[in-house]
Amino acid sequence: MYCSSSNSERPRLKSLQPAAPSLRCDVQIPSQSITTATTSPGPILELTMQRTKQPYGFGPAAASQELPFPAHANLTAAEILTFLPHSIGNADILYRLVSNGGTRRVFSAIINTQRLLLLQWSLNNCGTTMYKAMNDAGYVGWTVGNHDFWHNSKKATWREENLNVAGCRQPGEINGSRTLAPDVPFRNLAMDVRQMPQGHDALDLTRMVQHCVQKSEKAWMYPRDYSALLDHLGGPTAVTPQHYDREVFKRWADVELPAANPTLALQGGQTRKIMRSAVVRDESPFLEAHKEKLPRAPASPSRQAIQTSKRRLSNSAKLRGKSKKRFEKGRDVDGDTDMDKGTMKNKAYLRPTARHILPPKKEIEPLPCAIELAFRAEGMVDEPDAFSPYAFGGPRSAPPYRSLHQMNQPDGRDISGWAENLRWASEQRSSFWQSAQVGAWNESPKHMELIAKIRQENTWASEELLEHLAENHDKTR
Repeated sequence: MYCSSSNSERPRLKSLQPAAPSLRCDVQIPSQSITTATTSPGPILELTMQRTKQPYGFGPAAASQELPFPAHANLTAAEILTFLPHSIGNADILYRLVSNGGTRRVFSAIINTQRLLLLQWSLNNCGTTMYKAMNDAGYVGWTVGNHDFWHNSKKATWREENLNVAGCRQPGEINGSRTLAPDVPFRNLAMDVRQMPQGHDALDLTRMVQHCVQKSEKAWMYPRDYSALLDHLGGPTAVTPQHYDREVFKRWADVELPAANPTLALQGGQTRKIMRSAVVRDESPFLEAHKEKLPRAPASPSRQAIQTSKRRLSNSAKLRGKSKKRFEKGRDVDGDTDMDKGTMKNKAYLRPTARHILPPKKEIEPLPCAIELAFRAEGMVDEPDAFSPYAFGGPRSAPPYRSLHQMNQPDGRDISGWAENLRWASEQRSSFWQSAQVGAWNESPKHMELIAKIRQENTWASEELLEHLAENHDKTR
């Protein structure tokens, strides 16, 4: 299979990789310069080598790029980009897609249309991810434009009808730097999916994910149970020419990228971009429609916390009277206080008394210059402040980690799990400011999961989330 071709078969262009900038406080960000090669890849490649890819781009629910593919599976290009968006950083998958006519514009259109994203995944982000993946895999100097430099020798035997991902390696297998990710429930692949692949964009994987979302007889795991589940559903669907990558790309060629994210105006003239449809969601519309039918599938503590809180708090909003009511300081202003503290008795919400909770251990706070350098290298272009909740598109997944007590507060219309974690930390800071360790929480994945778990166990919700649920309930009445 073409997925398992070795690096020794790949012609190499002159390496364009500059030295990585140091994070010393006295180091200036180097000016951009491009080393010319026989086939120039253009300015985007240098940007690729100097900037770290933002792993938060597809959201925390997206399957890991180190999740292996099934031993044998026919996946359409649309299915790969919808359910496994991190595959855009997989050199073996990219080689197939680009060889079959794929472009970064088509890839961006599919991903932005099919998935709910906190921020629009731009053409530049798409190109950066692609170029970095291919260069890291040994295709030094690769671009979409010069792909034939590597592919010409294979065209005679290339089979565009081959949709089998057998033999496709993960990035960690290619460069030997990581281990494979564990199996995930099939239904989890539907998280943050705005719409399922339709028509000939869909093949077996779509059918299998839909089945696991709608049925509850067994917790099927991907990729471990791929063959067993496919047999359970009657076997594979016959691949037709309309399923081929090139035909998929033709159908998406004229699809416009989703409109730019709405800009929320803030006091002081500052602006920040937030995708409304993504910020106010905690799971995909597809999963939402089947929520009551499904058993609780294994999920991360943060996602479980968001789902549980929303389910409980929605019940509170639904039983308000016909007049428009508001929750105020932990109780319903209409006086429905016949409840036990910290519970949902009589379907009204009362926030539990704040408890001082510390993280497992005190972390060393990074120097401000380290945060600033990371922001200049990785931050969102239109964010002026490194301590904005949106400076990196969400919480950072790699050091340096910002302390939550230094973070600005999120926009009032943002009710994402990240925003709720920040508000919980703010309550801790305001309630227990005298504690020497009140600022010990940071944005690391470990701390984010712990805070989400605490919020879930205490059914903690911010005033902003309660207000949003109340307003949405009024609109649907």
